[in-house]
Amino acid sequence: TQGLYTILVSNTLFSSAQATGSSPPFRMVDTTLPQIARVTTVLGEGLNSAAAPSTRSSLVTIVVTNVPAVEAFGEFTLTLGGFDTEVSFDDFDRSLRTAKIGIFAPPAAVGAQTGVATFPAESGSAAAEFTLQYIDDTVPTVDDVTPRFAPAFGGSFIEVTLTNFPSSETVVENVDDISASFGAVAAAGTVFLTSSSIVEGQSATVLQVLIPPYELGELTSLVVPVTITHP
Repeated sequence: TQGLYTILVSNTLFSSAQATGSSPPFRMVDTTLPQIARVTTVLGEGLNSAAAPSTRSSLVTIVVTNVPAVEAFGEFTLTLGGFDTEVSFDDFDRSLRTAKIGIFAPPAAVGAQTGVATFPAESGSAAAEFTLQYIDDTVPTVDDVTPRFAPAFGGSFIEVTLTNFPSSETVVENVDDISASFGAVAAAGTVFLTSSSIVEGQSATVLQVLIPPYELGELTSLVVPVTITHP
């Protein structure tokens, strides 16, 4: 039966030994029906869902497998939130029964929107669904921190990549008003600017932060929040 399943792995030599695999989930599919294999947006990608910006139109690429190999192969309709959506491009491969479709997702309220790609089939039509999770793309977000660990005695650097910091329309020109703190004790790091620019209507900023010493007590390691602040 088609659906998402949890895989249980057990060792017959030890009755109590069992491991659960749930991330990523294992997916059973009906190979006679079209399946969404990947959804890619400007904010990331997923198996059959991905995030999209709520304030602007953006390109979404959908990869579909098991497209019915009928005479009308290559024809399709695509809706998002129940409405027809502008198609940017489409690329079909009959031998592989695959389709790659690009659409422009319009701005929408924060929340989930269901997309439906419908294809001709032997008995009428067959459809595959995907989800766009619209998010507020005007709020500051941390996209990446590298590396993910550093010695507690300090003195090393991390690179912090941010979007819309301090706002979507602001390019950071200096770091005089920017601070970085580590953990509940708010140990202060030293901030340096690597780059800042406007990319596709959003500010993109990369900072280098010199890590301060941090007291671990009797612990061998500790996960601490890193807070980047602009007044």
